[in-house]
Parts: sequence; structure tokens; C-alpha cells
Amino acid sequence: MSEMRNVSSNPHVRDNWTTRKIMMVVAASLLIPAGYGVYSFGLNALIMLILSVASCVATEYIYEKAMHKVVTIGDFSAVVTGLLLGMNLPAQTIIGTVAGNDGKKVLYMGGLWLPIIGGIFAILVVKMVFGGLGQNFMNPALGARCFSSHLLPGLDESLYADGK
Repeated sequence: MSEMRNVSSNPHVRDNWTTRKIMMVVAASLLIPAGYGVYSFGLNALIMLILSVASCVATEYIYEKAMHKVVTIGDFSAVVTGLLLGMNLPAQTIIGTVAGNDGKKVLYMGGLWLPIIGGIFAILVVKMVFGGLGQNFMNPALGARCFSSHLLPGLDESLYADGK
């Protein structure tokens, strides 16, 4: 027991990579599954991704400006959160068709608010309230996904109600 061990807080691996570089690599890596999602689910998935990324970046920027903090949107962490959130929300909620009163199919755009509210919740409530990057108690994108499930309780079940 003569060996003394050094106990330190994370991160335990030290490297020359900056947070910006790591987040850019993660964002670039997420573009492949995001692209496949757009290919599989079409325009709805693209709109979901754009809205969730834009709302995450805008929320972080507005919060940091309002609190007179250094703006950190250049570290790409909000972009990663937006991509993860956009790939976790169901694309079918964005644009679809429903039967109108006369029985004809009617185009609706009712779910455009879902990625926006989710992005605001992810950045503002889960990330920034607890001190920002690395201080949050849970993954912001998944916290926003859970929040979205509570906003629309039948969201997941209604997508698969017809057995497909």
C-alpha cells in the first residue's frame, strides 16, 4: 500500500482537443444518421432537424446575451443538442394530413412548435439553469424528449396506433 494514487475530478483523459473541435466532430458524425433520417422520413425530418438546431442555438445565444455572459454558441454544443433532439422527435408530428369536416384530407402543420419548445427546454432548463456545458444533470436533448412526451402524452402511441 505504499503506492499513492491521485484522485481528481473529471475529465480524466487530457488532450489538446478543444470543446469546439470535439463538438464539431460529433456534429459531423451525426450528419450521417441525420441524412439517412431525412432520406427515410422525407421533408418532415429535415424540418424537424432545422427547427430543433435553430431553436437550441437561438436559445443559448439569447440567454447568454440576456445574462451578460460570454456567448458560447461557437463551441457547437447547442448544434449537437439540436441534432440529437431532432433525431429523437417523431417526424410525423410536423406536417401531415387529417380528415376535415367534409371528409376531405386537409394539410396541417401542427407540430412545428414541438422542436422549438423542445430546444428551448433543452438549453434553458436542462443546460443553462445548471451552469452550462458540463454542468447539466442530464443530457439536454433527452431531457427535452421526455418533456415533449409529457406535452403530448399520446405522441408515441398515436404514431403506431394503426399497427404499422
